[in-house]
Amino acid sequence: MAGRGHALEPRVGRRHPDRRHHPRRGHQQRPDARRCERLHLSRVSASAADPSLQVSAFRNKDGTKVIEIINTATTAATTDLRLDPGTAAARATSFVTDTDRSLAPENVAHVRGRDLSVDLAPRALTTVVLAGPGRR
Repeated sequence: MAGRGHALEPRVGRRHPDRRHHPRRGHQQRPDARRCERLHLSRVSASAADPSLQVSAFRNKDGTKVIEIINTATTAATTDLRLDPGTAAARATSFVTDTDRSLAPENVAHVRGRDLSVDLAPRALTTVVLAGPGRR
């Protein structure tokens, strides 16, 4: 069948079925935004000055806030983050995921007033859960 495309060949101009477009703006949504929508999470603004750190944060339906920090460097690091006033009295629980640990509870995050200090293992994901007073 010369001249005709094979059924398994990609069609030019067709969008990949996994790509979703924002209903109002017409641009592609970020995968983490779709995950937040699916899990009914609210994104929270988070950033770090160190380029070797990738930070994202969200609020769960129960009001707890989760901060995920990826240290892409080959050395350990410490980062200090400023919390919003409503989170200042929160209790921090932290978990580390790397080549040897998978969500292992570690005491690496400390809240002092509105400041959150986190000790980061090299090439690891550190997850910090901030729960308000009275929450576990």
